[in-house]
Amino acid sequence: FFFFFFFQAEDGIRDVERSRGLGDVYKRQVLTRILVAQARQIYATVTNLIVYYLFLLPLGCLFVIYLHWDIYGLWLAAILGFSAITVIFLVIIYLQDWNAIAEEIYMRNKLEGLKADRELV
Repeated sequence: FFFFFFFQAEDGIRDVERSRGLGDVYKRQVLTRILVAQARQIYATVTNLIVYYLFLLPLGCLFVIYLHWDIYGLWLAAILGFSAITVIFLVIIYLQDWNAIAEEIYMRNKLEGLKADRELV
């Protein structure tokens, strides 16, 4: 489990810079990017952590090792895990108070703009 943790953690702490590795796959996920744009990336991080390590990985072990479904079991576990992440992200995004988020983003951008103006003077 520690090996998998460090592999996934590297993807989660990547900079905004363009990467050429596996991290590019995660940057194209629309639902994750919506949460990041709202400054709610903690929801994406916690959801991925829980689903990967408490659902997808054990389910993959069950299918491959105990049920002997080989690669089909591994793919089925991945499909079920990623589907669960998608459903959870959709619920989180649907339940957001979009007016409050827009106001929060506006105020944050306004404050950052004021800081940038002060640095120019």
